[in-house]
Amino acid sequence: MSESLSLPPELWLYIHRLAIPRTLLNAARSEDLAYVPSRDPFEKIDVQDAKSFAVVSRLWNGLAHELLYENIPVPDDSGRFDRLRTALEHPANARLVRSIRLTTFRADHNAVVLALCTQVEVICHPGNNSGSNLIRPSRTISSLPTFQSLKHVFWTESVMTSPPLRLILEAAPNVEHLVLQTPLHFELRQEDRWTLPPLPRLRRLSCLVFTNHPVFRLDLQNLTRLACSPLHLRRPDFPTLPSLQTLELYGSFLGIDFSDRLARFPALRELCYDVCNDAVPPSSEEPTHEALEQLRLYSSAQVVRHWGFIEEHFALVLLPDFPLVKRLVLEGTWDSVVLDERFRGFRDGLRKRGSRVEYPEGVVRS
Repeated sequence: MSESLSLPPELWLYIHRLAIPRTLLNAARSEDLAYVPSRDPFEKIDVQDAKSFAVVSRLWNGLAHELLYENIPVPDDSGRFDRLRTALEHPANARLVRSIRLTTFRADHNAVVLALCTQVEVICHPGNNSGSNLIRPSRTISSLPTFQSLKHVFWTESVMTSPPLRLILEAAPNVEHLVLQTPLHFELRQEDRWTLPPLPRLRRLSCLVFTNHPVFRLDLQNLTRLACSPLHLRRPDFPTLPSLQTLELYGSFLGIDFSDRLARFPALRELCYDVCNDAVPPSSEEPTHEALEQLRLYSSAQVVRHWGFIEEHFALVLLPDFPLVKRLVLEGTWDSVVLDERFRGFRDGLRKRGSRVEYPEGVVRS
């Protein structure tokens, strides 16, 4: 191990590139919908190290160019931006850009970079969490080029957002994955409730906001995976999603109503939620949801202090009217629960129903 650590950094770069191509794009292609905008996905790019690789050989020069331009943040600083713009004005460099992290403060910088990098696959707008001390952009963006390759959009809305999400989506007919979030201090005003363009290829949607976001007014017939708050499901105008296979409900102490909600997702196979929620059981008059195969229950350390939620949700799963699931996967801190004598009865009941409890995933507990 000590000998491997002494390898030159340029050799590590080569191994890294061969083993994991486009590493910083993997998160966008994964099934992890919990994108956290405060984490900078570009912070580990060491520009100076990458530049030094360019003088080693032609091969490493190509690798260094990929590392430098594959994932770029749009800088606020005018000096850094001028250098980036000069580099991207060379088409060979601009074609390497696959991921762009927009700046909140400089709409003019965003406009230039987006116009040059039309083959981008991932766009991230991290928003601004500094509260009310915001300066509105001096110039807005009214038009964008077409982004045929854009598949993933991570978007945190704010009063300073420019370009608007609407313009991004209008220019990206092939978006498949959309993650939406708003800062805690931000609330959509009535005039901000704009309409969005059709997204016929959208398959994965994560809406981590508590407002009535206009995305739910779109035609979402092809959506296969959704992450949202249980509060969204309470709205009478929440759409039926015939192709949805995975539903992930974010939030604790909110309440989940199973009485008639599953009927909106006839193809649902996996349901994920926090066990620290009140649950309304399904009605015996509702049709059996035969497609549901797996429950994924999250917990934290506080779940042990709220044993009532444990009893409530496992009793719910044992009800004759609840869909018969094959797997019940526990995620989080369940160690004290699965070893508790009070949990044995639930495990026995689930085993008799033909369900298996897994904790951690893949380790059968029943």
